[in-house]
Amino acid sequence: MVKKIKVLNLKIKELNLDVLEDILLKVERSVEDYLKQKLPPKAEYDLILRIDKNDDITLYIDIGVIGIYEDLIDYNKIIGDAINLARRIFEEKIKRYRRNTENNT
Repeated sequence: MVKKIKVLNLKIKELNLDVLEDILLKVERSVEDYLKQKLPPKAEYDLILRIDKNDDITLYIDIGVIGIYEDLIDYNKIIGDAINLARRIFEEKIKRYRRNTENNT
């Protein structure tokens, strides 16, 4: 199993559930748009995003794709790129929220 961890040094208490839900919805929309753009029309996908918030925040991303043309399309690359997109957007949104919070204090 490959596991990647990135530390953002955020004040977790600042992020309430409403903020996290809003961020997660934005990530979901972006990943869905990406998958619809990259996958062939008859391909199907499942996308599950989940956040665990304890002493830190963990974003879980689960993407499954069923499609034809496996000999022509690298589904693993598309999934990997979608995961990277989700992670990047998640980090950007949390950092932006933190900057906005710090500027308002």
